[in-house]
Amino acid sequence: MQEAARLQAGIEILALTQASARPAEQTIERYCRARRYMGAKDRRRVSELAFAVLRSRARLAWWHDQVDDGEAGADPEPRFSVLAYLCLVEGASLDVLDGWCGSSPYAPPPLIDGERAVLAKLAGRELTTASQEVAVRCEVPAWLWPRLEAAFGPETEAEAQALSHPAQVQLRVNRLKCDRREAQEALAREGIESKPTPYSPLGLAVAGRRRVTATQAYRQGWIEPQDEAAQIAALLCDVAPGQAVLDLCAGGGG
Repeated sequence: MQEAARLQAGIEILALTQASARPAEQTIERYCRARRYMGAKDRRRVSELAFAVLRSRARLAWWHDQVDDGEAGADPEPRFSVLAYLCLVEGASLDVLDGWCGSSPYAPPPLIDGERAVLAKLAGRELTTASQEVAVRCEVPAWLWPRLEAAFGPETEAEAQALSHPAQVQLRVNRLKCDRREAQEALAREGIESKPTPYSPLGLAVAGRRRVTATQAYRQGWIEPQDEAAQIAALLCDVAPGQAVLDLCAGGGG
């Protein structure tokens, strides 16, 4: 896929996410599965772009309100959000965006004059600015901010901003079938680098965003995606044979 087609796919996914109650991860997976022509690099680019825009929605909406006098439309989602993200975060110039939009039947439609005017105002700007309210900078709903401050005090902004970063992919090794070193070596043979987690003796932390569920190690039941914190919680339970455990949690997240 050309980059312009990937951008259009990102816009379509965001529109589907906005209209659906499903987690974004499921929406992206269904979208990509229905389009067999999408390669691994295409899926990675489209999913990373969609998640990045979702993590930036409050700041992108703030910029929309700052620069749009009605030229680009009242609704900042999802086309404006993608184009604005490319401009503010990836440094795409107006000429580059104009070249992508309308470049093929699979690209986003051509920019209109109002969009060009609005996007031109974003040139040289950054996604996060001191002029934004703290809740906007941290991508937190305004009504929730006082509750976070009550819980975290002076560390609230740092704690909230940490939540906006992509979580590292972490795995639990199934010691009934292999040890951690064997699992690590099996992943390395398929080009996936990992390192032992610092606290859980069962964990591996994967470098970057990789589809570990497509590996032979996963298919054989050697590994399972699970955050180190959840692994530690399970270990602290110190369950003995014959005991029953209620696993009451949020599931796969997303």
